[in-house]
Amino acid sequence: MKKKYTVCLSGHTLENRFYQLNEDNVEFWQEKIDDREDEDDDFISDYLSCREDVVDDDFEYNFIHEGEDEFECDALIAQTESIEFDDFYVTIEDENGKEIVSIKVVDDETDEENVKLKNIVTEHDECEPFLVVQERMRGTFFEGEIELEEEFDLSKLLISFNFDLLDELCLANVTYDGKEVEYSNHSKRGKGRWYFIAQ
Repeated sequence: MKKKYTVCLSGHTLENRFYQLNEDNVEFWQEKIDDREDEDDDFISDYLSCREDVVDDDFEYNFIHEGEDEFECDALIAQTESIEFDDFYVTIEDENGKEIVSIKVVDDETDEENVKLKNIVTEHDECEPFLVVQERMRGTFFEGEIELEEEFDLSKLLISFNFDLLDELCLANVTYDGKEVEYSNHSKRGKGRWYFIAQ
């Protein structure tokens, strides 16, 4: 009889969404920033965070100022979840919900006494400038089930990472014995959001 196990990854992460900007977007925001007497890096975050109408159902951002002029960026080009390795946990539960493995991952290197990790070299096409929307999250950001004929073997679990457009380490996939563990659920909550332009 096959046994079911649930793989959970939890902790603090940064959920990153990247939106391609056009020249008008960049020019508009640069002028707004240059006009300020103080050099406040949080200006874009402050401006957008207090506007309820900046996000539409298609995940496009409309830069609206003074009620009329609209600056619209293109659709979402990437979405990632970068890991904070000072607060990253791997837990395995059996089909009865009993926790059989609980490990704190200490860094992004493979550790024989810990869970196996792998970093994937990632190359990105040039796509700057872009708007970055970051949201700090806390909770379980990956949950997936596997069915095994045998008892769960931690040595067969591999968590792989790649690098996003900000060169931050992000979850790529989770495999067990060479087979991908399919993502099925998450339970996390936001702890703050901010915005900036990368160019």
